Amino acid sequence: SMSMSIDESNWLSAIFLFHGSKEAGNSTDWGAGVNVQRKFRVLPISPGQFDAGLWRGGVAFLVDRDELDCRYARKINVMTTASSRSVVVQTVVLAVGAFLFFLLAYGVPTSNAVMRNYTLGGKSFIQGQNPYEVTALNGPSNQFKYSPLFALLMAGMAQPKAQEIVVGLWILAGMGTFCLGLSRWSELKGKLQLSIALAVVACLLELMFSMVLTQANALIVGLILIGVAEYRSGRLFSAGAILLLATNFKVYPVIFLVALAMRPKRAYLLGVLCAGVVAFLLPAFFVGWSHNMAMHVAWVQVVMGDAAGGGILDVASALQRAGLATLGQVLRWVILIISVPLFFGYVLRVREVDWRPWVTFGVASILLLSPRTEVFTFVLLAPAYVLMVGWCVESGKKWIRTYGAMAFAVLGWMITSCAYTDANWLVSEGPIEIWRVMGALGFWVLTAVILGRAVGKSSTRIASVCGAETI
Repeated sequence: SMSMSIDESNWLSAIFLFHGSKEAGNSTDWGAGVNVQRKFRVLPISPGQFDAGLWRGGVAFLVDRDELDCRYARKINVMTTASSRSVVVQTVVLAVGAFLFFLLAYGVPTSNAVMRNYTLGGKSFIQGQNPYEVTALNGPSNQFKYSPLFALLMAGMAQPKAQEIVVGLWILAGMGTFCLGLSRWSELKGKLQLSIALAVVACLLELMFSMVLTQANALIVGLILIGVAEYRSGRLFSAGAILLLATNFKVYPVIFLVALAMRPKRAYLLGVLCAGVVAFLLPAFFVGWSHNMAMHVAWVQVVMGDAAGGGILDVASALQRAGLATLGQVLRWVILIISVPLFFGYVLRVREVDWRPWVTFGVASILLLSPRTEVFTFVLLAPAYVLMVGWCVESGKKWIRTYGAMAFAVLGWMITSCAYTDANWLVSEGPIEIWRVMGALGFWVLTAVILGRAVGKSSTRIASVCGAETI
């Protein structure tokens, strides 16, 4: 097989741009900064995936390489310099700004039912009790349903004399992780287009609303975005470790963890394994082996039972409350039948993964299908407002840059506005909350079309190559 080698210390400065050429070449065909040791193979990519102003007159190519995804080489300042100072600065500005607006809107954070449930579960676990049984005494909706590792973390936060500080730090940590994940995918600087500015505002408003009850969802989606960004950048070990940690905290990220494991990379699987061992063994140092093992079994049982429970704000439950129970059940099965093969099949069939619509499609599928979806869960989709508007703005097709970007911005506002227009904004079963579901359905449909077209093109390319080889 043909391969190539890149000096990884300088590879970001390489320019992967040919002018009219679609043939594999030697080092003379490349810009400065690329060290080609042997002949290599290149794969064509549609210039429509890039900023038309940058790519006019040229053809973009993807290097066929295991570790590095260089599809956005000329847009590298947006897509791949994720650890740069600008991303850190953007993360701090967004997180601190969101936190200050949170204080203005909702006041100084204090302990609430969710945080009390978290810390009660943590204290029960560290004291040798069953946190799932202890918290269940307060009602099924208040039962602690998280892992022993999460319980250990909450035990450290159970400080009665400093609850305001602890809750404030927890909110800031969730916002910071969320904003870091967002910043790994979108660089917001200069004069922003109207659609992007609207998407950013809606995203941050949804973030602030989600933290009212101090739930972990903002932290979870931040870890998902960081983990997938690490995978995209070739840091496979850390990608596996981060996605395992996210899955340990809450089961939703498991679909991303498994999907990327289906693209067999040794470093990624090693990261998953090492993080899994640490997550499983660490609580045992504090509570003993037998209690740790028993609580892991109890946790799995609680999660499985929770998944089989009645729905709250998934597509079937929302439409049932609207008097459209049959339509809700039909849509649920249609979404499930399409989502599973498309989500997992996409990363297997398509070599040049377009990560932003893939992540968005996965999160939208979770929200529409999970019986545990509620108003505060929709923050999982909030980064997609910015990601998908940015995806449209970078398109080479004018109608996508104009109408696609605005469509995603409107869908984002359709979801976020419910939190600020519903008098009973804490109640997931409220009649206005169906608009959240419809917004998520819009994201699901549009990204399904994007992924489906990519899979279709990939299948056509593979068939044509196989036909040529047969001839």
